[in-house]
Amino acid sequence: DMIIRLLDEMARYKLNRFHWHLVDGGGWRFPSKKYPLLTKKAAFRTVSDWDQWWQKDRRFVDEGTPGSYGGYYSLEDIHAVLNHATRLGITVIPEIELPGHSNEIFAAYPELSCLNEWAFENSDVCIGNEKTFKFFEDILDEVMAIFPSKYIHIGGDEATMKHWGKCAKCQARMKSEGLK
Repeated sequence: DMIIRLLDEMARYKLNRFHWHLVDGGGWRFPSKKYPLLTKKAAFRTVSDWDQWWQKDRRFVDEGTPGSYGGYYSLEDIHAVLNHATRLGITVIPEIELPGHSNEIFAAYPELSCLNEWAFENSDVCIGNEKTFKFFEDILDEVMAIFPSKYIHIGGDEATMKHWGKCAKCQARMKSEGLK
């Protein structure tokens, strides 16, 4: 409901692009058919207050955990937003954070991390792991199948690259592809 109201206000002010941040380090909000654990294990967190959660432990909890906060959009929710935006002449540009600021991915699929586990300080995917690129392709294919926008934002600005220098897989890819 809040997004529908936001779109109405955008139309009132003649704004025509809605950048929808569906995925962030604070939770996975996009319903993936290929990777259902993302919404089951990474859409809910321990507390609602962002600062408290971020400073405390940044852990996610399984869907249905008593006292958890969060959620995700259903395909019906997304289509309702897209239909409303279209009626108002607003293009919805989805954002799926890659390759950094992605620690919510590791709550569901830790093998995509350089550390092979969820870790408080790790938010970058393992670029040396072929499964990472398959994941990117699959997720972006799902997003493109739903969103009519010719643009998809992937973030990309918050990759710390902290573990890439220590990860054997990342180092091997960097060497084979001549990357610094």
